[in-house]
Amino acid sequence: NARTYRARKRIISVSGKPAATVAGIGKVPLVQFALLSFSDCLGRNLQLYTRSTTTFPLQMVGRSSRVLPTMLLGRFLLKTNTAYTRRDFLEASVLSAAVAVFALFSRAETATSKSSDAPDHHHHLSDDDTATTSGSTFLGLVTTAGYSFCDAFTWTWQSRIYRTHHVDQYTVMLWLNACQMGVLGAFHLLSGGGYAAVAFLSNSENRGCLYQIVNLAFCSAVSQLMALYIIRRFGPVAFTALMSAR
Repeated sequence: NARTYRARKRIISVSGKPAATVAGIGKVPLVQFALLSFSDCLGRNLQLYTRSTTTFPLQMVGRSSRVLPTMLLGRFLLKTNTAYTRRDFLEASVLSAAVAVFALFSRAETATSKSSDAPDHHHHLSDDDTATTSGSTFLGLVTTAGYSFCDAFTWTWQSRIYRTHHVDQYTVMLWLNACQMGVLGAFHLLSGGGYAAVAFLSNSENRGCLYQIVNLAFCSAVSQLMALYIIRRFGPVAFTALMSAR
């Protein structure tokens, strides 16, 4: 009606943008940010679990192989006519294989040096130790594949939001973190971890860590803003390659 049109015209005259762009969230369904937040939280938790249960070479193999699932998801999730060629997949495979070979050779050299320095009675593993090592390796492979897929989905879904709804990185950052606060807040309420965190900070001996928390939050915010800009400007595959090169 006429009143709505006049209100919308005033918003455009003040901001220079349409009202939907000013609102930000009005252009993107909230469920898309919730799905993005869930995938990001799941990938972070799997990555933290992988760091404590698997070896560093296996972690490097997982990080280097994230280029391939990102390219595969890009063909199905991104609404674009551009498709990756065989040369693109070949280059991604060579990049992943190079990092994997480097990590595996480093692991082999470390194991050889340790076995040569160790006494004879520590050379042989029992059947229980072998079974435990095999189970841990299998679980590490599963968690590594899980967080690699979650990271690839998160970055590709961000690019999909950019291309479909034409929002900026600030809008994505705002609602991604808002949804993550909701997900993590509900988790802490259900698990009881929120009370333990508040009790930890309430202790006078632990209040010195507030400065470290603020410093970590600032660095994380700057890093996230740069990551969102790179994904918006250059795409998820370029960002994945930069993460592997890191």
